[in-house]
Amino acid sequence: MSSIILTPMDAEPFTLGPPIEALQGHKDYVSWRRQVRQRLMRWSITDIIEPGHLRPGPASPGYRYFEILEQTVLHWLHASTFNGVLKDERFLALAPETPVEFMQLIHVIVCDISVPEASKIWQDTVSLGRLYTGPANGLPIERFVNLLKDRVELCNLVNFPITPLQAAYILFEGIECYGREAEQLVAQLETPLRIQGMKSITDKELDVIFEEARQLGQAQTPAPGSPNMDALEIPLDQPPENLVAAPDNTFDSLLNPGLPVGMSPTGFTPYDLLESSPEGM
Repeated sequence: MSSIILTPMDAEPFTLGPPIEALQGHKDYVSWRRQVRQRLMRWSITDIIEPGHLRPGPASPGYRYFEILEQTVLHWLHASTFNGVLKDERFLALAPETPVEFMQLIHVIVCDISVPEASKIWQDTVSLGRLYTGPANGLPIERFVNLLKDRVELCNLVNFPITPLQAAYILFEGIECYGREAEQLVAQLETPLRIQGMKSITDKELDVIFEEARQLGQAQTPAPGSPNMDALEIPLDQPPENLVAAPDNTFDSLLNPGLPVGMSPTGFTPYDLLESSPEGM
């Protein structure tokens, strides 16, 4: 696709470059949409694909420019999308006329996938992986919020909506490595998440998520007067006496206070997240 140069009367020229990587499969929709947003963000026109953005009226001086801009982006989206999707009967019948309509229709078509495929996406990308594990200064809060939002929205995308308690656990998974600072981090994450919001989670459900996450975080903070577990020396060749007779199904919960029994994930590293995420996130 050749570059399209659009020059409004009162703005510097900008170029829509070559097409982004085409949408090749259903489970790639999230990365495809992210790439679209990243490209449009360069020219501060991301709103053009968002529902509810303000369009100038026909009498507005900028109406003609906005109309041309919409058509330019619409053609670019066509050239950047897998032909198999564009040839879908629903796409041909509805023929989207604006970038917003285009994005909404692609979302509907891509969401129409089989239950086994949706289940595989859930298992591979949602249920079994932590958001992040690593040092306390290893992940900016803004990036963590985006990772959590992407995971929750992916659940919704594949028609496996996540519950508030599941979201709270996923949130806690990502901050458990912060140990005693986990409760403070919940408070730091709450404001940006409430501001950004999540399409598939209501405000009341967010209340449940953060209340649950706070309780999980509090469980990481030792009570006043309790021994400093970090200073205890535990022999590597045998577990503490109080854990020797512990049933298998409670061992993880004893090692990780505050985690629901049987839900302590193991063996997941930040590299797994980077490998499974588009462009290394």
